[in-house]
Amino acid sequence: LHLVAKIDVLKKEISAEKKKSSELHATLEHHYKTVRMLTGSRDLDKIISVGRHEHTTRGLGYNMYGAEKS
Repeated sequence: LHLVAKIDVLKKEISAEKKKSSELHATLEHHYKTVRMLTGSRDLDKIISVGRHEHTTRGLGYNMYGAEKS
């Protein structure tokens, strides 16, 4: 009878640990996706800035606000 009660307690502990493990795995996957997204945006910024001259007035990254009007 004592062993049956101990088995029930251990089963509950295993269930709780599996749930915790699942939640931690989901959090880890979310963090991996965030890191990949941030790394990808940094690479995209680098690609966009390659070959762009400081005084370029057209193309990606050009913002006509603040430009001199003639």
